[in-house]
Amino acid sequence: MGRLLSLKQWVSAIIEDVPYRRKGCPRIIAISQMVKDDIIRHYGVPPENVTLIYNGVDLERFHPENRRRYREEIRGGLGIGEELVILFVSNNHRMKGLDCLIRALARIKGEGEARPFKLLVLGRGSMTRYVKASRRLGIDDAIVSIRGTPYPERYYGAADLLVHPTFYDACSLQCHCLQIF
Repeated sequence: MGRLLSLKQWVSAIIEDVPYRRKGCPRIIAISQMVKDDIIRHYGVPPENVTLIYNGVDLERFHPENRRRYREEIRGGLGIGEELVILFVSNNHRMKGLDCLIRALARIKGEGEARPFKLLVLGRGSMTRYVKASRRLGIDDAIVSIRGTPYPERYYGAADLLVHPTFYDACSLQCHCLQIF
């Protein structure tokens, strides 16, 4: 409700709309088919004015060989042994579904059948509410937070599984990186 009544939100929406509503709008580059479709539908931009160019991935940096290169280094540095390592990468933990993931992992652990796991949360988003939730659910010992790194590829190499329960993602770079492995 606060967003609907926020002057800042209304002004931002108007400013965002202006370039699309002008006559003779120049070409627009969309980073995913979903974004292209949204621009065409929401702003009435002719499809021929929207070019689709996907984000690129540095194939040398995000290489399958990273599993061999960094797995033991990263796990050892974090005190992780043979547990299943689940990777969650985000700078907006709320929108990317971290709370849902924590609840799901707590439920799995509570059923008693789960293999021991560690959840690596990689990103700059605030962890305060998620630490409280994981503590309340009894899985705080299974969560390791990495507050941003210039070397995310090393954590991809150390992980067994990437989980990306996002509510909205225009063009997930996590999924682009995952396709390489």
